[in-house]
Amino acid sequence: MKKHDEEFRHFIDGAPVAIAMFDTQMRYIAVSNRWIEDYNLHGQELVGKSHYDVFPEITDELKEVHKRALAGSIERADADEFVRADGSVQYVRWEVHPWYLSSDNIGGIIIFSEDVSEHIKVEKTLHENEESYRSLYSSMNEGLAMHKIIYDDDHVPVDYMILDVNPAYETILGIQRQKVIGKKASDVYGVEKAPYLDIYGRVAESGDPEKFESYFAPMNKYFSISVFSPAKGFFATVFEDVTVRKNVEETLLNSEERLKMGMDIANLAYWEYDVKKDTFTFNDQFYSLYGTNKQREGGYQMSSQKYTERFIPPDESPIVAEETAKALKTDDPGYFSTVQHRITRPDGKERVMLIRIVVVKDENGQTIRTRGVNQDITELKLIEEDLAISERKYRALFENSGTVLIAFKNDGTILMVNSEWERMSGYSREDVEGKMNWMDFVHPDYLEMMKKYHQQRLKEPDSVPNRYEAVFMGKNGINLTMFVTVAELPGTNNWLASSVDITDLKNTQKALEKNVLRFRALAENAIDGIITTDAHGNILYFNNSLIELFGYTQEELKGIKLAKLMPKRYRRKFLEILRKFRTTGEHSLVGRTTETTGLKKDGTEFPFEMSLTKWEIDGECYFTSIIRDITGRKEIEKSLRDSEKKYRVLFESDPDYTILLHLDGHLADVNQAAMDVTGMTRDELVDKPFTDLGIFPEEELQLNIKRFPMLAKGKGIVPFESKIYDVNGEIRFIEVKQTFIELDGKVEYILLICSDITRRKEADDKIKSSLKEKEVLLQEIHHRVKNNMQIISSLLNLQKQYVDDKEAVNVLMESQNRVKSMAIIHEKLYKSEDLVHIEISEYIESLVNGLFYSYAVEMGVITPILEVERITLNMETAVPLGLIVSELVSNSLKYGFPDERRGKIWVYLKKNGDQYHLTVGDNGVGFPEGFEFKNTETLGLQLVNNLLNQLGGEMTLETHHGTLFEIRFKELKYKDRI
Repeated sequence: MKKHDEEFRHFIDGAPVAIAMFDTQMRYIAVSNRWIEDYNLHGQELVGKSHYDVFPEITDELKEVHKRALAGSIERADADEFVRADGSVQYVRWEVHPWYLSSDNIGGIIIFSEDVSEHIKVEKTLHENEESYRSLYSSMNEGLAMHKIIYDDDHVPVDYMILDVNPAYETILGIQRQKVIGKKASDVYGVEKAPYLDIYGRVAESGDPEKFESYFAPMNKYFSISVFSPAKGFFATVFEDVTVRKNVEETLLNSEERLKMGMDIANLAYWEYDVKKDTFTFNDQFYSLYGTNKQREGGYQMSSQKYTERFIPPDESPIVAEETAKALKTDDPGYFSTVQHRITRPDGKERVMLIRIVVVKDENGQTIRTRGVNQDITELKLIEEDLAISERKYRALFENSGTVLIAFKNDGTILMVNSEWERMSGYSREDVEGKMNWMDFVHPDYLEMMKKYHQQRLKEPDSVPNRYEAVFMGKNGINLTMFVTVAELPGTNNWLASSVDITDLKNTQKALEKNVLRFRALAENAIDGIITTDAHGNILYFNNSLIELFGYTQEELKGIKLAKLMPKRYRRKFLEILRKFRTTGEHSLVGRTTETTGLKKDGTEFPFEMSLTKWEIDGECYFTSIIRDITGRKEIEKSLRDSEKKYRVLFESDPDYTILLHLDGHLADVNQAAMDVTGMTRDELVDKPFTDLGIFPEEELQLNIKRFPMLAKGKGIVPFESKIYDVNGEIRFIEVKQTFIELDGKVEYILLICSDITRRKEADDKIKSSLKEKEVLLQEIHHRVKNNMQIISSLLNLQKQYVDDKEAVNVLMESQNRVKSMAIIHEKLYKSEDLVHIEISEYIESLVNGLFYSYAVEMGVITPILEVERITLNMETAVPLGLIVSELVSNSLKYGFPDERRGKIWVYLKKNGDQYHLTVGDNGVGFPEGFEFKNTETLGLQLVNNLLNQLGGEMTLETHHGTLFEIRFKELKYKDRI
């Protein structure tokens, strides 16, 4: 019974309508929550109170209703007007039922009531505003339609007829009014069953309005529909097109679902912070993220200090404080901040959090609240580190794969290339990444194929070959043949193309094809015989030269055994070699060049040289031999051997020391004379470097070491003298001549022929010693001649002092000058290392200066001008030349400048080829008109003419502006003196 009472109590409390239960005295036994809500009885204890005490305004009419119900009657009213004590009017729909203690004993009544005040007000309002409604009907944005249910014989709705529609109906559905009025809905909307017939039939039958939203497939639209029934069997629909809203709502719903899912997956948690209260508010998701719960933390709220102490490591506190200060101070209502820091969970584990913060401002612009989302990115940070390592590995692999790699989008735009691509194409990353399409580099001949493959690859990847050949164009205009492999990068809309440059391979293939043709042409036209056999010795191929070599026809050689081409004495061994090869895989002749004997068709034998090569195709072994007839070479070899014997006889019998050197300075061979002079055997000399033989004095060894690099380069040097120690340790002089021995145009040996010149050197030394004695004697003669001439000059000078006649004095002075001019020559020769030639410029300068001194010419009165090239003349020419200069300059000094007249005297001497040009002149008074210098009676000019004849020269005279003698001559040849 107690359980029954509890269930009844729960039913009363949870009833959706207002219910009150009374005893026979109208005292409350139980009330529903709805009763308390509807009649505003909150906070009152109703059980046991009289209903009439609670509602003193209850009319006597209602009290009579209660009495009738207590008597067993059931009373009801749809909209009873009830005036409250405060004067307000309430419309109530109610029912009163008696309740029984037993079948005939009424225990009280139960009142069911529903406040329909709002409904009555709406009806009144609708009635009062019927005209307004009519206007609204026509102008409302929502579509409205009136309908009548069509029933079958069993009173089951089967369709409905459209009675009326408003303009909005036409606009929303795009159907004209005249096409729907009086028509069945199934016909209007083109469907088998009228739309929403079940709902509309229910509303038309019950009168209860309904509202729903639905997708109407024939029109591909969402509608929000309100349906009500103005009379039984009729209904009206008010609808609007909510397709846009539904799409937005669906998008939002998906976004919300994704957001929630994303927050769960991404370890996100939401929080709020009340600035004024200094209080954080968290939720279970936040605590889960932080490894704690509501019970442990004492609720969902905590202060900022407690939060910091609880979760923030000390070294991270400044970061949190700084971000909090920024959020509180900012003037930007749209402020948004993101920060990362570590937290410490209660279990001591550290996690990395990403915090996003926004602010909420009051009307004064003050920050009153902050909100944020925390995300645990610990795993993400670890993944980022792994990804960074992986990225570095991938980048290293990408960059150092040795293969051209290009990553590109679906549309072909290049995303990334590696350094190998840069090297091959000539383009840099900056040139192409994000700027160019990888098809831009495809050769026009391959472009259509590549585009076709790419389009197929986007639709059916398996329909495109995995690898194919294409030609790409480099920046430098070079075409590159590549083997291309394209694969999709998983999880992206991007592709990776790897390309291997097979340009060289293609060139090699072409070269191989050419080589095959060349080999065929070479083989057919080769001078040597070429023959191919199988492992059993059957002849498979031979060229024309082989036919000629053995004297067979082509038909005779086809299919025969190789052994037929060799003398019988070799055939058994040849067959044994083949059997061993087939058993062990070893062939003693493969890879070698051997000499053997061949057998011609006519039975004659001939020597030939053979090189044998083994090769395989599909596991089968074949042998190719190149055979060369060496009959002529054998004859040459015999001639060479004979020649070698002759050379050896000449080499050994040569009295000169003959040495053959390698280019590295080691001795290759020596003759008997070289061994005899050194006292060493051939074994002691050959293969030893010349620097280690100990046969050269130290200074000679160093000279020879300096000379040898030139010889090693094949550059000859002039014959030179050297010194060596002989077998007795004495110095011997040798003259070394060299020649080079070339093999195939390349210097391979140096042949040194060393002639012993010891006796000649001794004779030369004696001659040089004798010559030196003669040079000393000649110098002494020049010295004594010069001294004698000085004595003569001094005697003439003394004589001049004792003569009063001016003419006699002049004669003595001129003689003295002539003696001096010759004395100067002997003085120069005496002091010179060359006892035959003198340097003429110094001589003429000394001569002219001596003349100026002899004639006591004051400085500045007459100026000498000397322009003499540095010329060396022998004594036969220098003596007469000096006397000529002396006579002409003396003549100018004596006669050209009378009465202390000022002027110039010049002497020029130049060489032109083998001729010399002497000019002597002055700007003095000159010779008289018509003067004939060749027919003069003066001693000086007669002497000049005689000396000029001695030189074989020519002289001219000009007297227009003073005196100018021009003399041309050649150097006299040396004549034996007796």
